Amino acid sequence: MQELATRQEMTKKLINGAGGVGGGLALLLISRLVGSPVMWIAAGVCAAVGIGMLFSKNQKKAGTVLLGAGVVVAGAGIITAALGATVPWLIPIAGVGLIVLGGISLFRFFRDLKKRR
Repeated sequence: MQELATRQEMTKKLINGAGGVGGGLALLLISRLVGSPVMWIAAGVCAAVGIGMLFSKNQKKAGTVLLGAGVVVAGAGIITAALGATVPWLIPIAGVGLIVLGGISLFRFFRDLKKRR
């Protein structure tokens, strides 16, 4: 018989799952906005929130990921502006990947939650 997951493990799985799915949906939305001024605002907000989370004791990893997402979105905008439409397909692929990984984490959370009952 398997051991029950601790409360910290359960919380981590839930936060990672919700963050992955939410981040993936945000990237899919942003992929539609590549080249528009809204994309630059979204990249700046992601980077700013990520920097703020880096100062938190418990959210350093999530802050790093969010900061990285802001930098990637800004970088994709710069590359798209410089090279044309050669890179916009990367952002939806990253979004789908985040949704899948977040979904796996949520599945593990609910599986462990069911074991606790």
